[in-house]
Amino acid sequence: MVADPSREWSVGELHQELADAGVSAESARAVVYLLLDARIVELVRGRRRLTVKLAAGAADHLRQVIELWSSAQADRARS
Repeated sequence: MVADPSREWSVGELHQELADAGVSAESARAVVYLLLDARIVELVRGRRRLTVKLAAGAADHLRQVIELWSSAQADRARS
């Protein structure tokens, strides 16, 4: 999502992108709902499938969250 902030994502497309990392379709859908609730993404109207895109200004916020998460993962790996 942060690589192309203007891209629209259906849950299925997001799942396909993350399938190699072992993310299930159910997990992808749950994350989309969490991001909607946090107003990181917004609904794209006029689509049959649940489709979202990053909200204005959300890419920077999401990058920070990813950086913090990656740092925490690295700290755990060193422990």
